[in-house]
Amino acid sequence: MRSTSCLKFIICLGDPLGKHEILVNALKRAYHRKYKHIKPVPFEAVSLCASDVCIDGVIKVLDRSKREKDPCRWTTIQSRHDLLKLYKDLDGTRILIDGEPGYGKSTLLRQYAHDFVNQSPESPLKRFSIFVLLPLKELCNVTCIYQAIRSQLPDDIPLTADAIKDVINDHVSALLIGFDGFDEYSDRGSPQSFVAKIMNNKLLEQCTAICSTRKGYIPPLPSPTMKHFRLYGFNNDMQKAYIKNAFRSTENAGVLKDRILRQLQQNSAIDDICKVPLIFVAFAHIRGNEEIKENLDTVTGFFAEMMRTLLDHQRNKDATDQHDSSLEPLLERQLAELAFNGLCSQNQKLSWEASELNELIDKATLEMYTNSGILVREEMPYTAKTPGANERYCEKSETHFSFYHKIFQEFFAAKHISGLAKQEDKEHLAKKAIVNLNHIEHQYVYRFACGLNKATAKIILDLFTKNSKDSRIFATLCLLETDSEDKYNEVREYCCSGPMVNHYDSKFLQTSTIQLLQVVSHQKIPLPSLELSCCVESVNLEQETLHLFSGLVISKLDTVEELTLTFTNCVDMAASLLSLFSRIPVLKAVRFKHCKLPRSFDDRCVLSDLESSQCKVSWKNLSLEGKLNLSTGRWE
Repeated sequence: MRSTSCLKFIICLGDPLGKHEILVNALKRAYHRKYKHIKPVPFEAVSLCASDVCIDGVIKVLDRSKREKDPCRWTTIQSRHDLLKLYKDLDGTRILIDGEPGYGKSTLLRQYAHDFVNQSPESPLKRFSIFVLLPLKELCNVTCIYQAIRSQLPDDIPLTADAIKDVINDHVSALLIGFDGFDEYSDRGSPQSFVAKIMNNKLLEQCTAICSTRKGYIPPLPSPTMKHFRLYGFNNDMQKAYIKNAFRSTENAGVLKDRILRQLQQNSAIDDICKVPLIFVAFAHIRGNEEIKENLDTVTGFFAEMMRTLLDHQRNKDATDQHDSSLEPLLERQLAELAFNGLCSQNQKLSWEASELNELIDKATLEMYTNSGILVREEMPYTAKTPGANERYCEKSETHFSFYHKIFQEFFAAKHISGLAKQEDKEHLAKKAIVNLNHIEHQYVYRFACGLNKATAKIILDLFTKNSKDSRIFATLCLLETDSEDKYNEVREYCCSGPMVNHYDSKFLQTSTIQLLQVVSHQKIPLPSLELSCCVESVNLEQETLHLFSGLVISKLDTVEELTLTFTNCVDMAASLLSLFSRIPVLKAVRFKHCKLPRSFDDRCVLSDLESSQCKVSWKNLSLEGKLNLSTGRWE
């Protein structure tokens, strides 16, 4: 690599090739420093490379040519490489990646940075000579793309924003820009921001740009040709792949993998919440060497145990005289109120300046929450203008704090509601707080609040049990967080009502229904019937799961007695469906209604298993109906 003095000399000569080399090397230095060491759990000494923690979750692409209600509108892609490989001509391509918090949006872009630095031969980034990754939450008050790029470079790099502009303009068709975290961007509402202009093809039209964001937060006036991808989290194979990668140098890695996965299988609540990659990663690293209590069967119990582990771990490390432990309950209440108010605000406040927290929490306690991993401290660089006639830009930074994951904030928000409900004179405030939150977006706040105390549970259950089907099912999930002796009676009543998963149900209703089905299986509650309408996309026999068009997954149907599939194209997966259904020990009937089916089935083992369990397989289409002869494999 050329010396800094040589690089300065090249810049003075105005050599554009030299400036290009300086910029590329500076970006690689910055990425290597930021993404070489990532801590899966902040309090641990262990750190991993981005390539070790990046396991592709389920990724789907939107086909805009299909109708909005078409179940095939979202199709699964093989890996993150396909985001860029699907399109032969990338000039001017705009790509949106969305997903829930913790689903790996930032990690995916960090992996692209890793590929860029290491020139990975299988990565599509080899098509680009420049990759610029911009964490948008760090760009407060930055109004120029070239100044934004400069803010990410090491301080000793002799490149000005104008010099960067020259390089970018000379290599714009070989430029890939990654905007990370549009939902955390301070200027996300403005169509005049440089991010909005680039994503709308009004600036740097020939470059390729990727923007990651939470669902529901997209740049204003997006390009009509923008490609839309969505992350859906981890399935069992991806969890296994992560453990294999992250713990491959650990002694007895195989035993460790089996222990972690067994804990998930034994606890339906943990299994559900660990579909969020970030939570699974924390769970794997925290609990890899410990057995979780087998009776820990609520999300609230799991999260309370995780918080206790994080704080106890840090308290044991801290000196006893660092802070007054008697103040902890008060300080926790103040943090809980801050978390709740952040979720209630119109734009959802997910981070706070250090000055805000310092007014509420003493330094030692703030350090304890930060070092434990519950809070995350970040230095947010920003570019400020100096006043006066000689106006110029200068680099500054502010310390910000945020919760490790949004669900951590939701747990503390639930503590705030729970604290109000415990006080008779403030019960009306608890009711008001509950109504002010969106239960679809913040379902875990409600579930945590029910699990934390009975008073809150009564308010929430009274609110939801009298409303729509969505609300009643959600109320049952909330009830399961309590220690009510008859809570499973509600689940039994639900099972007798004939549950259905319909493609046209809201994502919230589908999610709630599937979570209840997991509880039914885990508690061995008989399920007389279940209907799956127009929602099954594929079957995974190895995992014994049904994958839905919505991206959700149904597993553990081992107590269902009658299964009905309606309006489903089963031609290519009928054999797999019957193979999966033959493994359900109590299943007595499978009905296909208005489905496309193959003329016959050839798998004698599956047919024999169905016959020995006396399971009847039938079909119906309008006025025609028949049954499958399990001896011949033909319809009659």
